[in-house]
Amino acid sequence: MRNSFVNYATLGTAGLLLPVLLYFILDFFPRDAYTLTGIALIIPGFLLLAVARVQLGASFSVSAQTHKLVTTGLYSKLRHPIYYFGQFIVIGLVLCLHSPWLLLLWALTVAVQAYRIRKEEKVLEERFGEEYRAYKARTWF
Repeated sequence: MRNSFVNYATLGTAGLLLPVLLYFILDFFPRDAYTLTGIALIIPGFLLLAVARVQLGASFSVSAQTHKLVTTGLYSKLRHPIYYFGQFIVIGLVLCLHSPWLLLLWALTVAVQAYRIRKEEKVLEERFGEEYRAYKARTWF
C-alpha cells in the first residue's frame, strides 16, 4: 500500500509542479528559440523522470542498494532513465536561463551522475551477476 501511495504521490507532484514551472518560465524568460527549446526538453524530461521513478517502485533508494532488478517499462530500453531524463531538465533550464556559465553546472551533474552510475552498476552486477550483465548488454545507458 505504501509503495502505491508513493507512486501516485510522485505522479501527482509531477502533474502539479509542471504547470507551475511552465507558468514561471514563460512569465520570466523571453519567448525565444532558447526558451522554447528548453521547455521542449523540460516537459518530456520531467514527465518521463516521474514515470521512471514510479516504474522503479520500491527499488528506488538514494544510496546504491538492490531490491530487485527492474527491466520493464522505460527500464527495458534504458538502464538509468531517471538520470537520463534528469539531464533533459538540466539542459532545458540552462537554455531557458540563457546562461552559458550554467553549462558548468550541467557538466558537474553529468560527472556526479557518472560516478553514481558506476557505483550502482557495481552493486547490481555483484547482486544479480549474469542476469545484470545480460540486461546491460541489451539496454542503452
